Amino acid sequence: INAESWGIVELAMLVDETAEQVLSKLRSPPLTSGVAFVDEVQRNKGLRTGEVLEIYGPAGSGKTQLALRFVAHCILPAQWQGIVVGGLAKDAIFFDNDSHFCVASLIGILKAAILQKLEHHSETIEDLVTSCLERLHVFRCFNSFQFLASLKALPFFLRARPAVRLLVIDSLSSFYWVDKLNEATTQIGAAVLSAVSSLQRSAQLSIVASKSAFFSSGSLFDEEAFHKDYMPRTWTQLVTYRLGVDKLPGPSWSYVCRGLSPPSPPTKFDISDQGIAANGPHTGRRA
Repeated sequence: INAESWGIVELAMLVDETAEQVLSKLRSPPLTSGVAFVDEVQRNKGLRTGEVLEIYGPAGSGKTQLALRFVAHCILPAQWQGIVVGGLAKDAIFFDNDSHFCVASLIGILKAAILQKLEHHSETIEDLVTSCLERLHVFRCFNSFQFLASLKALPFFLRARPAVRLLVIDSLSSFYWVDKLNEATTQIGAAVLSAVSSLQRSAQLSIVASKSAFFSSGSLFDEEAFHKDYMPRTWTQLVTYRLGVDKLPGPSWSYVCRGLSPPSPPTKFDISDQGIAANGPHTGRRA
């Protein structure tokens, strides 16, 4: 018997939750990055359950660092020892398909956020960071088949962890060229996006996905030349917000970011051990 023809596979993708758990997710506060120019793309409303943010740009443009800011807000507690920290105290899943995840970077982001609130309680930081990291679940996939199998198995994982609020995919395009070489891009890509779509609908997660700018022929200021979508139309229909990032020319660690959908003004920013800092609007025509 063909299981797929009976809908068994699709039923397996549904997450078994009570009505109370679903309602709790829908009422959950929006997820933000804490970086003003990033959150402006969502009109400062943050990512609500079921919404998708795509971070689009070439290699080395800071996509992973921006995604980690959403992770930090998700796993930080709302309060700690009576002091408001401002997090959601929820779990997050991080697909590290590009092997760019660095726990030291995340710890630095968490510590910087905590010190802003607990500057007189520095002795408690290590314990707080440890408790935050326990809410993060990292998946490492090395090809599209592992990625697809992990996505298909995720509903069973979520049943045991109903507190998961955020799904990060870094990157959605990691295996594009390998699949292209094997002429499997269309079939695997469609299956992956179908699995992501099912998770978006049934699990009510916020999704942040990075995507490499493989075919860009222009700067970040020429959207039609910069953003060329090579993913199936299914993905384009899923995306709620699209953020474009690029590295500025020169030896410094300076970058530029702007909203592509909906559009927002470009902003320069730096990435350091202390986190992400905006450097004001970018007025040049070259990114």
